[in-house]
Amino acid sequence: MSGRAIRVIIILGVISIIGIISIQIYFIQKSFDIKDKQLDQSIHIILRNVAEAICSYNNTILPYENPVFRQTSDYYIVDINSVINAEVLEHSLTTELQRRNLELDYEYAIYDCETNAMVYGDYVKLSGGNKEVMRDYSLPACNDYVYYFGVHFPGRKEYLIRTMGIWLFFSIILLVVIVFFGYTQYVILQQRRLSEIQKDFIDNMTHELKTPLTSITLSADVLADPSITEEPARLRDYAEIIRNQSEFLQNHIENVLQMAGTGKKYHTLKKEIFDLHEFIAKIAQDTKPKIEETGGKIRTKLEAESSCIYADKFHLTNVLLNILDNSIKYSKHSSEISISTKTVKGKIQMTVSDNGIGIPHEYQQKVFNRFFRVPSGNVHNIKGFGLGLTYVKKISDLHHWKSRVRSDGKTGTVIYFIIRPVK
Repeated sequence: MSGRAIRVIIILGVISIIGIISIQIYFIQKSFDIKDKQLDQSIHIILRNVAEAICSYNNTILPYENPVFRQTSDYYIVDINSVINAEVLEHSLTTELQRRNLELDYEYAIYDCETNAMVYGDYVKLSGGNKEVMRDYSLPACNDYVYYFGVHFPGRKEYLIRTMGIWLFFSIILLVVIVFFGYTQYVILQQRRLSEIQKDFIDNMTHELKTPLTSITLSADVLADPSITEEPARLRDYAEIIRNQSEFLQNHIENVLQMAGTGKKYHTLKKEIFDLHEFIAKIAQDTKPKIEETGGKIRTKLEAESSCIYADKFHLTNVLLNILDNSIKYSKHSSEISISTKTVKGKIQMTVSDNGIGIPHEYQQKVFNRFFRVPSGNVHNIKGFGLGLTYVKKISDLHHWKSRVRSDGKTGTVIYFIIRPVK
């Protein structure tokens, strides 16, 4: 599947998800509004019936056809223009709510014209459960009436949400579908990325193996000529070419097998105690001729207070050689490489830095991934399988060292390790 097709699928998928979520939110909001209106109508009827019960108790009549006034979303004022008995009020409220199966907690207060304040009545719990209630002892008064009471329903919103169980169920199903769809998109992108990595790896492997095989074939053709026996020096040269190229192929195959998980050599480390400074100095000395051949130079700055470590010499050698090889390959001109150590919080920080082309910020977290190579337009312009830094990371993790890559994305790369010294 082409990259353009995948982008179109993702864009359409995102648009579909946004559309579905918008529709779901719209219907939930509409359903909530309908439920709210229905509950408001029920509360108006209940409070009017309570007002009639109080007026009947006082042998008076209602001052209005509808004496119920909604002040806020959960607070109502009822004007009855007669004295209010608190016991009759509470009994009537509880009876009416239970008769309509409304499991709503409420608290009420009665206006006292002498003090010009609301006299708190009580909090009545009808919803059940052991949840601690929050009483509001200061229900607001209203200056427009003389004889009235106020009723507050603190759990109104929670009650409405409970009555919308089917919508919440559908919302959970929608959420599951969205998560599944998002995971599917992630899998598609991962498969696309793996496909590109596989293609890149095959292209690079074909290129890397073709050169030594061509050299071996040409050398074998020369050796097949009977007259070659008359030129011993030439015979030795071509035999040496075959041996070197065979070792080159063997090393590449071993690297691929190891990083694919079939080679087990690096899984068991053979650790020993040795001096890191002496070890680095030897590596720098051994690689100096190769670096100087390209016009580069290598220097060391070994300042760690304690330089003895417990590690696998063989694999640490390969780690440094892999990093130095990358520094040489990815230098624009003459490579300048520095290996340094210093003590940081009682541990050794070993740093390898160069003046190469650097690593863009968006790829710095990916360079340790297997087969990953920073895109450069031509996958064959720099040799490699994208396995070197993967090996470096693996060995670092097996030693329980911290390893990081830092680069400004344009010039130079710094790779550093935090190593625990032996005391």
